[in-house]
Amino acid sequence: GFHEDGLKSGKAAAQGLLGKKCDVLLNPKKMSPSWTEAGARLLVTRFFNQYISIGNLILVEEGGSVFSFGKACDKCCVKSVIQVHDPLFYWKVAIEGGMGLAEAYIDGCYSVLDKREGLLNLILILIANRDERRNRRIARKGFWLSPFHVIAQLAYAKHFLRQTSRKNTATQTRRNISQHYDLSNDFFSLFLDKTMTYSCAVFKVCKSCHFVPRLVNFAE
Repeated sequence: GFHEDGLKSGKAAAQGLLGKKCDVLLNPKKMSPSWTEAGARLLVTRFFNQYISIGNLILVEEGGSVFSFGKACDKCCVKSVIQVHDPLFYWKVAIEGGMGLAEAYIDGCYSVLDKREGLLNLILILIANRDERRNRRIARKGFWLSPFHVIAQLAYAKHFLRQTSRKNTATQTRRNISQHYDLSNDFFSLFLDKTMTYSCAVFKVCKSCHFVPRLVNFAE
């Protein structure tokens, strides 16, 4: 056995055997999703199980539940282990697809075990399986009820509703602009000229001067 602190000693021994640094997963308590999050969890895990056939993606939930999808092979030999910290991860992926996966990472709903290549490997696995499905072009019966299609339709529906709610009324236009340009002029002045615009200039005066052609563009 290991002396004194068994966990630290075991970690040190493992690092010595592997010849590289490794981290220990901390699972303080079992994840308790709501019924809606549990439904999204079921949908997303079924989706990954159907979608990922090459490469290996492993989901480790807080509390110890582990899901493994696909298998490393010659077509895709990479592996990615992600730890799910918040059941909201499943809801975001179910509703928004790839964009939800990115937002869930930004919001800290999950993290990658390999801090150096884990996120890259996750993206490579998803791309490899997208191409694999495209190459096979398999038309399966019951596809309309598959988790893959349900997630795609949910993501599309949310995107459609979001866009229709942003009609270009005067009030909504101001709100849209404020969401895209919420930085101060100090930032934009770092790369724009005195007119603070970035339209395409018409070069009729001097190609070596950016300010004068921009004024020509304004005049037209």
